[in-house]
Order: sequence, then structure tokens, then C-alpha cells
Amino acid sequence: MEISAEQFTPRDVVYTRRTGPYRQSAPEAWTALWTWLNEKGLAENTKRMIGFGLDNPVATAPEQMRYEACVELHGTPVADEEAGMKVQTIPGGWYAVYRMEGSYHRMSDCFQDLRNTVLPEKGLFIDPSRPFLEIYVNANVPEDELLTDLCIPIES
Repeated sequence: MEISAEQFTPRDVVYTRRTGPYRQSAPEAWTALWTWLNEKGLAENTKRMIGFGLDNPVATAPEQMRYEACVELHGTPVADEEAGMKVQTIPGGWYAVYRMEGSYHRMSDCFQDLRNTVLPEKGLFIDPSRPFLEIYVNANVPEDELLTDLCIPIES
């Protein structure tokens, strides 16, 4: 697996959270976020789509896992508490980045390989104070053409 080290700047995003197994909560969060973006006329204003789980699947019961679907917009994001949309800043810093091609169902295995094998082989250490990120490079393409940057925070 080829990885690169990239320094990210902090990103202000609008987001929504869903709870449950990631394979369930992630699609639910994205559906809710895109529905809201379309209703508010903000979908065309999307700059970057970022998702992440807040909990370690090994240490957290599936029904308690929290997932956040986030969108960086051109301009300043605005919360809509009534609709369950909030604003947060995703922290910057150094990340090990792997570009995954294909189905989102591979994501968990790829993150595990990166965390357990690739990073240790390269002498890189995870920064546990920041979340692992999924940056969705494209959408609305055939499944085998999907591109997702899997980003693991590393110590500088």
C-alpha cells in the first residue's frame, strides 16, 4: 500500500452524527446531510466531503459507535440545530494518506492494514487525539471507480 504524508490545515465543516454500526450509521448520516444540503440549496456549494467514526470498533459496542458525515463548503458553514446539522472544526496536522480505489466496503480492512502493518513498517506513530478521516474524492461514479483518501493522523 502506497501512502503519502500530508499536512492538513484545520477545516470548518457542517456535519450530522448518527449512531450504530458504521455500515449502517455512515449511510444514514450521509443521506441526512445530502437531503438537508439539497433542501437548503447548498449542494452545489460543496467543496469537500469528509467522514469519520468517533469510536474504535474493537472497543465499542456496535450500537454505540458514532459516525459523522461532514461537508466543507465554499464560504462559512452555518448550523441548523433543528435539522440536526452542526458546525465543527476538523483539526489539521500531519496525516498518512492512502488513496483507496473501489467499494466503500473495503474501508475497514484498509484502515486496519494501514494501522497495523503499513504505518509501523514506515516507523510512523498514530496521533490518538485526532480522528481517522475518509475524504471522498468523487461520487456518482461506478463502484469500481470510487476514490477515497483514507487519512490516519500521525505524530509529527
